[in-house]
Amino acid sequence: MDFGIDIVIHSTTKYFGGHSDVLGGAVVVRKENPILPELRDFQNVGGAVPSPFDCWLLTRSIATMPLRVMQQSTSAAIIAQALVGHKKIEKVFYPGLTDHINHEVAARQMKNSFGAMLSVLLHGGQKEALAFASRLKIFRHATSLGGFSD
Repeated sequence: MDFGIDIVIHSTTKYFGGHSDVLGGAVVVRKENPILPELRDFQNVGGAVPSPFDCWLLTRSIATMPLRVMQQSTSAAIIAQALVGHKKIEKVFYPGLTDHINHEVAARQMKNSFGAMLSVLLHGGQKEALAFASRLKIFRHATSLGGFSD
């Protein structure tokens, strides 16, 4: 909100949760935003509120969030840098890299790190990307970012 943003949307399932045991989200709106009454009506009619137990799960997880996010961000920066110049990778998308299209904006807004999300564009297009994904031994196809399984 310090940057003039009117609405912030968080997936509390991801970074806030940290244990892959709660689903949720949060919408934060400037008080003077004209969309606020519409969002409140949607929340009231749709019942879009977390349960007390879900709130407890999130509260429990928030205590370790700064440590988890910083480690995830540090790891992402190391991985992004290691992937730059790899012969099978056409482009690495990570705001911490100086050649990223929005690096300057990210550098002004992100005080401690550049986040933990990155992506790559492989040489060879979709065919090579699917072939690469099918060869993975450690990673699995999943429906959630950041979740883990035994």
